[in-house]
Amino acid sequence: MVQTRFSAQQVEAEKKEELNRRLKEFYTNIKNRFKLFKTFQEVIDGSSGYSSIDLKDEQSPEEFVKRPRLYPYPVVEYPTTFLRLYRAIVDALEIHKDFIVDLRYLNLKGYVLAPYAPNAIGFMLADSYSKPFQDKHLYVPRMTIGNDFEPDKTAYELVRMVYAAFGFDASAIPFFTKEGSFDFPS
Repeated sequence: MVQTRFSAQQVEAEKKEELNRRLKEFYTNIKNRFKLFKTFQEVIDGSSGYSSIDLKDEQSPEEFVKRPRLYPYPVVEYPTTFLRLYRAIVDALEIHKDFIVDLRYLNLKGYVLAPYAPNAIGFMLADSYSKPFQDKHLYVPRMTIGNDFEPDKTAYELVRMVYAAFGFDASAIPFFTKEGSFDFPS
């Protein structure tokens, strides 16, 4: 959960246009990852409050009963896209303060996290070697982030800790390029 307080201020038309473009991009990216609009709407509605959100993937109910799985798109793309949006807000509003990132995954006992991208062999065979998460909740250590942060690199550090909690090293994180940014397929 990312928390901050914004003061009301005038924004230049060019910066406002860029912020609107980034907001639309954020909306589209998240919306495209959810099959049911209701689930997506819950993410948007809940993101302004202090509630937790279930990021469900397309796992069938039968598969879920056998072995509940965290899908890499919500695990990787949601924090990345959120931090990209926040970067646009910081730039548009000229915020010069650090902020705190507090990322939590609740009720994970028994879940597995499949490594790599969904089209990779390691992802497809993940059920044979991914170990179920043993604790009830996963709390990524709280991070204080400077206002000069790079969204993708910050997201990478957060996601790296999530993958580590499931016993994977950073090479299992999908979509991260050699250039140091995430590149999500359309």
